[in-house]
Amino acid sequence: MKQNTLLKTIISGLLFSFAFLFIDYLGFLIIFSLIILYKILTKNLSTKKIISYGFIWGIIIFGTHLIWLYELFISKSSCNIYIFFIIYIFLLFYSGALSAIYFYLSNKILLYFKNIYLKILLFFINLYLFFYFIINYYLFFIDKNFGYPFINPLIPLARYKLFLSLINVLSVFGITSSLWDNSNKINLDNFFKNNKIIYVKPVISSFNNNYNANTAGLLVYNELASLNLEQYKNKYKNIILVSPETFFPYFLNLDNKQDILKLWANILPNNSMFLLGSQRECCDNNKTKYFQTVYRVEQGRIIEYYDKKHRVWFVEKNPRLLKNLNLNNILYLDEKNKFSKPKNLNKIFKINNFNIAVYICSELFFLKDIKQECEQNRVKLIFFLVNDSWFLNYFKKNMQNFVYLISNRLNIPILYVGHKEMLLVKPIL
Repeated sequence: MKQNTLLKTIISGLLFSFAFLFIDYLGFLIIFSLIILYKILTKNLSTKKIISYGFIWGIIIFGTHLIWLYELFISKSSCNIYIFFIIYIFLLFYSGALSAIYFYLSNKILLYFKNIYLKILLFFINLYLFFYFIINYYLFFIDKNFGYPFINPLIPLARYKLFLSLINVLSVFGITSSLWDNSNKINLDNFFKNNKIIYVKPVISSFNNNYNANTAGLLVYNELASLNLEQYKNKYKNIILVSPETFFPYFLNLDNKQDILKLWANILPNNSMFLLGSQRECCDNNKTKYFQTVYRVEQGRIIEYYDKKHRVWFVEKNPRLLKNLNLNNILYLDEKNKFSKPKNLNKIFKINNFNIAVYICSELFFLKDIKQECEQNRVKLIFFLVNDSWFLNYFKKNMQNFVYLISNRLNIPILYVGHKEMLLVKPIL
């Protein structure tokens, strides 16, 4: 009995992990993982056993899911390997402890009731509450909004049309958001009919590229020239060029970068606009501040820009709890600039009276803020710019599935702009 339940726990954890690691082919395994999990949590087990099984299950699903973090530490961080090992082990034990608590409480609740349908309902409620905590408050003791959204068990299912259709059916009853209707679809079709969107792939690394800004600007010019944009000049009202986060990892707004903008203007048609991920520097109350930014550039001039609101811990800002510790600085921010939070939090790009919201990387995790902003500004399309070059391939796939999930929960199209490809995700109606 003990070995049988232990084996089921391991199998459930592995199926859960495989659904994320091989998401294109095995995403459906998440269903079987949860079926086995239900069987485990409805068994009459001792407190010691159920806590042990929960700890093992948590170690498996988080240990495999965080492989991308291991690679990120090794390749991008100046962190000492021993410090990383301590951090990784802490995350595993902490995650295992959270899972153990979830197993214990769920087991007690499910055993209290006899009705099978009520048990199933309570199982999903408990599962939802557990992952709601992980997604929104995983490392709450570092920062109140330090969640981990990529382990959402709905993500592996987000490429299946049947599942996405269910999400949209729920939106009809108000269970999920609904910002999309047939009139929006017509508007979007007209937008793409009148405007040509072209992906500009990155030509320089956003991390330790050893280029100065002028050399990088020349490389971008060569890439723009290779797109042969003149062929679209008279066919579309606007040519919209889009590039990912940190496409041009320099402070583009400074005076010494104006020659770069003029250089690009020589190759860009007059009816084109360039939306590019870059950085911004400004002085506020005699204090220099830095921002992750998306610029809208037309005819060699910066027309408007959007600054990233939600910054990534350790990479773009110091968590409040660790801001005075040297450990935080040696992870990613050693000899790098910390980014600030902008004052203008509600910025929308308007193109031909078509409202477009721009979000940068981790900002897409904050679904409540996005929903509110899109409703207030009647947003028809989201541009999501991300630097996914930092991540392993399986994790990039998880991010794209996450975009499918968010698009269908909000019922609004999202243009995913990564460092390898551009992908338009539309809600399934």
